[in-house]
Amino acid sequence: MIDLKYYDNHYLSNFLINFVKTYKVESYMEIGVNAGRSLMAVVASNPHLKTLYVVDNWSGKHGGSNWRTHNHIDTKLKAAGYKYDTIYLDGDSQYTIPKYHKHHPEMCVDLCNVDGNHNYDPAWQDLTNVEKFAKAILLDDVYHTGHKHLADAWDKFLDYVEDKQNDKLRDFIPYTGFVYDGNGIGWAVLKQLEKLEQNK
Repeated sequence: MIDLKYYDNHYLSNFLINFVKTYKVESYMEIGVNAGRSLMAVVASNPHLKTLYVVDNWSGKHGGSNWRTHNHIDTKLKAAGYKYDTIYLDGDSQYTIPKYHKHHPEMCVDLCNVDGNHNYDPAWQDLTNVEKFAKAILLDDVYHTGHKHLADAWDKFLDYVEDKQNDKLRDFIPYTGFVYDGNGIGWAVLKQLEKLEQNK
């Protein structure tokens, strides 16, 4: 199992690095990629990775850096030697993810990092959208002082998952840790799909 104490004083990238070293993550989705720091942390430290879902509108909104395209991510992936599938969902995640999932109902993602629009409604929509196909879900900045409503969205999401437990074999392990700047990371492992395999 993951040593939960490890995360209490480390940033998101370190959380992700240790997660993919603990669990076999073959597919990873990131909502809100920006410059790609956390995305590349997963790519560089995970030899099992075969599929990336890169979701961003590449604008200057919601903490973005107005990249306008995903070309900078292509460059970084090439430099890292990543040669497997990369699926770009360009645009607002509340629309692009359901649309893609509708046309690919068989999709399954081992780990999804939700770090896009930090307003309550978009964060809630992202969480409930990816819950349909993700084994593990992470919400960054869950206790960010500038986005206090994210904690409400996360708590509501955990209640939402728990309410489904009786009829849809939902079993989750919620844990909220604090990173060094106090912004917080919330994560849940769901039993909707096959359990994540631990690395040996």
